[in-house]
Amino acid sequence: SNPLAVLFARTFYNVPYHWAKIQVRREGSRTRYFSKRMGSKETFDAEYGPIGPTFQPDPGTLEHFLVERYCLYSEMNDGSIYRTNVHHIPWEIQRASASIHRNSLTEFCSGLVSSQPAFLHYSHGVDVVSWKPVKIGNSL
Repeated sequence: SNPLAVLFARTFYNVPYHWAKIQVRREGSRTRYFSKRMGSKETFDAEYGPIGPTFQPDPGTLEHFLVERYCLYSEMNDGSIYRTNVHHIPWEIQRASASIHRNSLTEFCSGLVSSQPAFLHYSHGVDVVSWKPVKIGNSL
């Protein structure tokens, strides 16, 4: 929802962020999330929350692979590949559930994206420190 953050992410990391109006509201242990992309009709409306105890994923598991990321790789428009090193404490995650009420962001890939997530976890988050992106090569 912050146009400066969107501009920064698009400029320095070439990530496909879009400016959107976002509402996040806590409802007990659940979080209600609504996003509408500015200048389009694309919306996402869901509620989600934890359903189990916190744990640190074991090395070698899919959960560990998905959350313990310490580098961000991005390809710029000129084909340059950059790596940004990041640091954080190990993630504490919980199994979770979600109800997706509307998701028009994935309509372009109809049939390829499930209407409900098959694999879902929740975290209260961690603080992350990152370093300046470093060029490591070019795409083929």
